[in-house]
Amino acid sequence: MHGEPEELLAQFIAETRARGDGIAWVNLDRMHVTLRFLGDAIEPGWLADLTELLAAIASTTAPFRVCARAAGAFPNLRRPRVIWAGLESAALEQLSLRVEEAACAAGFPRERRIWSPHLTLGRVRDPRLAHAAARAIAAASRREFGSSSISSMQLYRSRLSSAGSVYEVLRTFEFTAPRVH
Repeated sequence: MHGEPEELLAQFIAETRARGDGIAWVNLDRMHVTLRFLGDAIEPGWLADLTELLAAIASTTAPFRVCARAAGAFPNLRRPRVIWAGLESAALEQLSLRVEEAACAAGFPRERRIWSPHLTLGRVRDPRLAHAAARAIAAASRREFGSSSISSMQLYRSRLSSAGSVYEVLRTFEFTAPRVH
């Protein structure tokens, strides 16, 4: 496998994208892993408590690697709404569990959906036009997109605009625990 995950994902999107395909493809510089969506209604104090808990998590988390592998769609390729690249990492899954527990301890309601580690590559705007992309995505069900080192997590605020979501970083939490070899 040659190239970094960003290059390999960009190549996949370029191969899959077609004019008028009904998909709003994500720019690589906006791709991120959502460990926990907090929602719109946030009580005063929840964010301060969560920030403190996330800092504690980061201080006991060592940098780790994540493999990007496979492409697919939520809920499925027959009715695609979100095009994704899968992520594999036991450390990432453990981190998501810790972040969920921190969110609940800070006052946020427990997430009802099962967390699925992925990067959103595109959002299907018109499923009738996405058939050609669905074939390419199905063909990439075992495709390798490389691995990346993860050394921090960020707390974002997102705001919807006419150009899509605008992300504002509220705080970055560096992983400072030593790596275990």
